[in-house]
Amino acid sequence: MDTNVLLLLLVGEQDVSIIPKFKRTKIYSTDDFASLKKYVNAFSAIVTTPNILTEVSNLADSMLDDVRTRFFEGTQTRFLSLEEHYFPSRALTASKFYLRFGLSDSSVYELVKAKYPVVTDDLELYNALIHDQIDALNINHFRSLA
Repeated sequence: MDTNVLLLLLVGEQDVSIIPKFKRTKIYSTDDFASLKKYVNAFSAIVTTPNILTEVSNLADSMLDDVRTRFFEGTQTRFLSLEEHYFPSRALTASKFYLRFGLSDSSVYELVKAKYPVVTDDLELYNALIHDQIDALNINHFRSLA
């Protein structure tokens, strides 16, 4: 899962009423969250990287204080269930994705090479993954299924 999609999942798990109010998730609907949650529940684990989790944390830091505190308290437990894989930054900067997508998305690419499906809201990243024959879904696919 890329940063924005994981943030949507985590915010929705805490309180779906925050989704349309928080500047980082208001582009999504509660239906988007419900579809994503249903999809995620079909898997035994959510696989991520420290780069993605750091970005999620940084984006969530702009929440209002009371919401932010509840979010971070909830993610303390949720992060325990995530399967986290580390890639050194020097390896990620050598990735063909680095110059085009940066560090976090390069970590997604290295993580998923033909092993895990990716869910993203980034159309350019989605197209690049599909081009490299990596299973990927754009969050808009969920909207068309609803």
